[in-house]
Amino acid sequence: MVSVTAIVPTFNRACLVGTALDSILRQTYRPLEIIVIDDGSTDFTPSVLAGYGDRIRHVRKENGGKSDAINLALSLSKGDGIWIFDDDDVAHPAALEHMAGALARNPGYGFAYGRYARFRQQGNQVSCCQPEDFSDCREHPLPIGLMYRCFIHQPGLLVRRSCYEAIGPFRSDLIRSQDYDMILRLSRRFAGQFVDAITFYQRQHEGPRGSAAHPIAYRDLWMEWRRFDRRIFEALHGQYALSDFAVQPQATSTSPDDWRFAALLQRFCIFARKGLWFLASADLTEAAEIAATRGVTQLDPRLARILRRGLELSEQGEELDGAMTFLRPVLDRFAPARLRREIRQGLARPVPYLVRREAAWHGVAGGLASWRAYAALLGHRAVLRAFAGRLATEVARQPTTSRQGPGESRSAVPRELLLALQGSPVPPPWRNAQVPPAGKPDLTSHPHGALGASPP
Repeated sequence: MVSVTAIVPTFNRACLVGTALDSILRQTYRPLEIIVIDDGSTDFTPSVLAGYGDRIRHVRKENGGKSDAINLALSLSKGDGIWIFDDDDVAHPAALEHMAGALARNPGYGFAYGRYARFRQQGNQVSCCQPEDFSDCREHPLPIGLMYRCFIHQPGLLVRRSCYEAIGPFRSDLIRSQDYDMILRLSRRFAGQFVDAITFYQRQHEGPRGSAAHPIAYRDLWMEWRRFDRRIFEALHGQYALSDFAVQPQATSTSPDDWRFAALLQRFCIFARKGLWFLASADLTEAAEIAATRGVTQLDPRLARILRRGLELSEQGEELDGAMTFLRPVLDRFAPARLRREIRQGLARPVPYLVRREAAWHGVAGGLASWRAYAALLGHRAVLRAFAGRLATEVARQPTTSRQGPGESRSAVPRELLLALQGSPVPPPWRNAQVPPAGKPDLTSHPHGALGASPP
């Protein structure tokens, strides 16, 4: 199979990086090497890494951000495959076996990727959600599906080194979303093989992100993601032709206008999701003009589905008022009733979050006022459907919970995740990164053998 270099960039995650490294060392298919780049940590990360001895290659550098750390590791790597793993996540024991096997069976593919599930750990309490379902995105060609949302993350991605060499380095100007930028670039040039298996567990926590020069507090994380995503997509808009966004229209259609109409709607949805309304509204304007000229009264079912999913903005929905500023003139002037209804239903998705937030801040009266405002903006039917959809989603995503203590495990939480977290209570390093937590594990005698040894 493909020889693999595992790369772990880390910065001030002394309390978490050991669990990540242990999960890599437990792989049923061992990597050729593990390169850990300590990006100038100021906590006890160096002593944690020293405890692994020759099991890892530890390189310390001045703080320059995650992209710089990854680029340095890539220049040092020897494996034919590259597995970049986050320092706060947990790998499934068979992750590398699944992904390396997929590349070995498909030599024409540039990368392999798999599923993941989110989890949260507080002391000995562990909660884990169902694996992420991105089947809606996989209905599209991979580059387009990824534009809707980033469902491929580095810990669940194995890339041939030759692909990284062809694409170029990670962008050091991106403090966040550098992985999103890279997978967009990779998917445009190379084919990816989907592995229908869990490859890693993504830890949810309130620790800071970013670099020493540009720290990002947890409360600002979502807005920073949005900001850097927009930077990527503003540049991307000019790099892709409209034909790249084409959607297969109805089988009976032969008109070039139908192809253009579908591509405009798809590109509108993608850039609307990123909050780039000044770009999205131009596409909607042209699409609405085509609809008015051709007398479109009913959308192709596939286009209706694209609109519903494409306009499901993030729960936070801070851009909702701004969106309607751009879209209302277009909808009122050109769009047929079906198109207006589909767009309003998509835009209504964040309303439950916004109403509950107003109720939390300003009481029941604030929540009711928020409801009335959004119902006036989008229509009562769209808002009611959004609440019904949100309720169904919350029921489906109800996390399962387990404790790490003996006899307390519930089978609903994956056994391999509990084993990986066994004996590793997580203190909050973001409160005082300089103070080692109580009960710091002794890493001088590591339970795993050298990289080439058989797994325990």
